[in-house]
Amino acid sequence: AAGAAVALVAAERWVGGQSPGVVIAVADTVVALQQLACVHRSRQPATRLVITGSNGKTTLRHILATVLAERWATYEPERNLNSDVGLPLAILGIAPEHRYAVLEAGINYLGEMDWLGAVVRPHVAIITNVGSAHVGRLESRERIVIEKSKLFLYVRPGGSLVVPEDSEEVGTTAEAAAVGVRG
Repeated sequence: AAGAAVALVAAERWVGGQSPGVVIAVADTVVALQQLACVHRSRQPATRLVITGSNGKTTLRHILATVLAERWATYEPERNLNSDVGLPLAILGIAPEHRYAVLEAGINYLGEMDWLGAVVRPHVAIITNVGSAHVGRLESRERIVIEKSKLFLYVRPGGSLVVPEDSEEVGTTAEAAAVGVRG
């Protein structure tokens, strides 16, 4: 009724009947959204720059997108779409004319970066910093470093890793991940 062309609905909640549009019943709506984003991403030529960090993600996203947009068609989400639902929605906004897409990946729980990294498959992965944000859910700052650094494992071969110069623990993790990026 609000104009959506398609609705993903949890199969267990779908009762059937009349619908003003196409309804697709799926086992897990978040997984289905992520799968749609993966298919869409694979069809878009844009170079994806993905930023993670305890803070500064949105500011850096906007700065990079503004600079890139001076010369090339660049996609930047209008809002902070950086979660297991938000990042797939952001990816679905990338159009064929975009040369670059500047996105964010935020984490709130252990294992989330595996979902995000697999969906976005960045060409460039950037960590702004690692602080104590979400330490309660992630148990320790060391776990936060490990979780955020997982983004590096999903960088496309030949891609780039950008880390804070003054963060030895992130730098060490980036060096370990660089083996996969180079080959």
